[in-house]
Amino acid sequence: MKITCGALLALGISLLVALGFSPQGLDAAAEANVDRDVPSKTATRSQVELEQKFRETFTNATLVGRWRLSGKDGKLGEAREETYSVQSVTKASKDVWLFNGVRVKYGGKDVTLPVPIPMKVLWAGDTPVISVTNLAFPGLGTYTARVMVYRGIYTGAWFASDHGGSMSGQITNDK
Repeated sequence: MKITCGALLALGISLLVALGFSPQGLDAAAEANVDRDVPSKTATRSQVELEQKFRETFTNATLVGRWRLSGKDGKLGEAREETYSVQSVTKASKDVWLFNGVRVKYGGKDVTLPVPIPMKVLWAGDTPVISVTNLAFPGLGTYTARVMVYRGIYTGAWFASDHGGSMSGQITNDK
């Protein structure tokens, strides 16, 4: 049975999925991505604020969406549903985020566990882009993914050694 990187990333983020930061400084990123004549809201937001917003996005979060497998011909296959839940996310170290209480259901299994994910969260202004490259999951394979999260929506691409695809969906937070 093939498990999608979307499932694995969502297990980690769901995101995800996206864990230490490697921005080259918020001011430099803002200057590179914003017209100098237009004030940028992100120019005044610190990395601490951005990380807090990222944690809030994945606190008591449910990710509901679809993933599609890309065929050898490059065409995307039929969309399949995916659902994941995450209780919380904490930054364990510079390049590792811990996704707590991650619940994954697939192949007749239903497990809830903490998942440490080494990943980078790159910033496009105030928008996190989760970057996982060649992340090995024992017994499941090695995966690479890029997932953007914005205003409660996640979307991205994922790849394993012999298959890949796309994923997208909505993130909601239980109060």
